Amino acid sequence: MLSNAGLLHTANLHSVQRHILRMLNELPWMHDYVELTYMPICLNVLFVWGKCNLRCRMCTGTHAANYPNQFGYLTAEDFRRTLQAAPSAKGVTLSAGDSDPFLHPEIESIIAVAREHGVHFDLFTNGHALTAPVCRKLIESGVCGMINFSIDAATPETYKRIRGADFKRVIGRIEMLQAMKKELGQKNPWLSMSLVAMADNIQELPEYVRLAQRLGAGRVYVEDLNGWNGRGSENKPAIDNPDWPAFIREAKSAAAQRNAAQRSAICGFPWKTGEKNFGFFPKAQRAAQQGGGRDQQ
Repeated sequence: MLSNAGLLHTANLHSVQRHILRMLNELPWMHDYVELTYMPICLNVLFVWGKCNLRCRMCTGTHAANYPNQFGYLTAEDFRRTLQAAPSAKGVTLSAGDSDPFLHPEIESIIAVAREHGVHFDLFTNGHALTAPVCRKLIESGVCGMINFSIDAATPETYKRIRGADFKRVIGRIEMLQAMKKELGQKNPWLSMSLVAMADNIQELPEYVRLAQRLGAGRVYVEDLNGWNGRGSENKPAIDNPDWPAFIREAKSAAAQRNAAQRSAICGFPWKTGEKNFGFFPKAQRAAQQGGGRDQQ
């Protein structure tokens, strides 16, 4: 009944789940409701797959031997059914994997369904297929909490070498998003930018941090290279570059200036902490999230 009324989510769901688990041994009839303890708070939905508009050098999906090169997607009606089957979920990550979410032919309908169900989602994109009408709908609807642009470079030359595409185009899409948010008086979707750290792009990490600052990003997310060990490709881990510690120090210094302004801390570095991923100015990101809503792509 609570579920059908759309009340069984977030704090309400946590309260009900805790009560069931606490009283399970004392009240036998509680066993009739134990399935409520498995209801999800958020979902990770396979959104698009099988074909991408880019063929990035380090993407294990598009370079896989069994890559279908045939586009597939979750229809808006199937998305509606998914949300109806999980009424407790209020957050969704629309996973693109080996494709890009803005290639989805029903993206505007997806936005409408999410708004109808009071669901917020995040997007991870290369940015090239983002159009002005879709950008405006994302902002006006309030359903998209964050968009992460996977860029991996701070210069057109490195971007072309790694992603084989136009650097100015993706930067233009980010500027469009930020300008439209300002025009509409909205803080979300907040901007995240990511970089897969490799031996031939780690030298651009300091400038990447500065680029993100200029564009108004709430986070720079750096990923370790995965899936290329022993494959004899151009994709080499960042630590193969003998000067990587100096680039890390410079990037850390650049981020510290931003963090001082935002009163934020800097996350650790994977080569120091053993973690696979790290980010810059995370508290600035959380501040951006307060305005509304909330893969190696």
